[in-house]
Amino acid sequence: MESLHLARPDVLMWLLAVLPATIAFWFFGFRMRKAARDRFGEERLVNRNTAPLTVKSELLVLAGWLSVVGLLVFAAAGPVAPAAPTTAKSGTLQVIAVTDVSQSMRAEDYRSAMPPKDGLDPQVVPGPYGTRLDMVKIVITKEVLPAVAGNEFEIVLYMGNSTSYPDFPTDDLQVLKWIFDNWVRIGNAPGGGSDYVEGLKEAVASFKRSPNQNMERVIVLFSDGGYSGTPEELQKVIDEIKNLNIRLVIVGVGTPENVPIPEYSASGELTGYKKLKEGQSTALLEQNLIALRDAVGADKAEYVLLGPDAKLNINWARTLAGSKTEQRENPLDGYVIMAALAILLVLSLRGSVSGLFTSFRKRRQ
Repeated sequence: MESLHLARPDVLMWLLAVLPATIAFWFFGFRMRKAARDRFGEERLVNRNTAPLTVKSELLVLAGWLSVVGLLVFAAAGPVAPAAPTTAKSGTLQVIAVTDVSQSMRAEDYRSAMPPKDGLDPQVVPGPYGTRLDMVKIVITKEVLPAVAGNEFEIVLYMGNSTSYPDFPTDDLQVLKWIFDNWVRIGNAPGGGSDYVEGLKEAVASFKRSPNQNMERVIVLFSDGGYSGTPEELQKVIDEIKNLNIRLVIVGVGTPENVPIPEYSASGELTGYKKLKEGQSTALLEQNLIALRDAVGADKAEYVLLGPDAKLNINWARTLAGSKTEQRENPLDGYVIMAALAILLVLSLRGSVSGLFTSFRKRRQ
């Protein structure tokens, strides 16, 4: 990751001249003030009414002036810091998020990682909260979309079959919330069960409908590993992903444990847990997703786990856009100048502060 750097680092060479000059001017001023005090009267009497003037007592003032001069030169060197987040260049990407909306996505693996709601701790929030699909929405909203703003984005929902919603906005948060609340919901895809091959097939078909050779194509698959298709169908979609040069990012959602699916009343009270059919499981089948990554190839596919702490060790912009990223810079020279002015203000008021201190000391005596 890039760090703070200087736009004009050669300007720092000025410090070799201005710092010694500052010390020389300070020493000349000190000698002049010392001589003036000596002419004013006897040193013992003068020191009774004013603070003694010594090199030691003035070293802090010298440090202040050196700091002011140093900060101003540093500001002239143009300090800049990378503005977060790193983003993909506009108009370079076609991204399709493919997410499971089957019943297993109702498992609340992420309740403890959710933010408080209505002032309540996430563990006591009534009703469904912290489901796998909830966390997928958060990752898309908070991490994926900011990284690809200004690029084409689409979302595909799948269960036993799939459906897609093209022309997904990347910067209108109100529209995004409406889409997530009304479209991206459990069960809002045709068929039963869960088969990520169906979601991948729809994403590939969508890329074929809008071919653009000048744009990178990326699929972000959110899945708990459910796969009920045939090996032939899986291999077919893998071959198409390779042939179309599509980059695949696989996000494993859920935990390896068989987490029960809670059921709630209309008022949000827990009434029990969904009964699974024999052989059914809600556990994350990570081996299926890792096998998918390996089949596509490490050069074009990546697997990351969205653990129960809801943290992903991934730089979305660089992963999705490759080299087609841009890092906006945040100039810091204004902050440096403000720091220099603050020190200068303290230096200019030191006489008043010193006078108040002397007056207070005399009253105490």
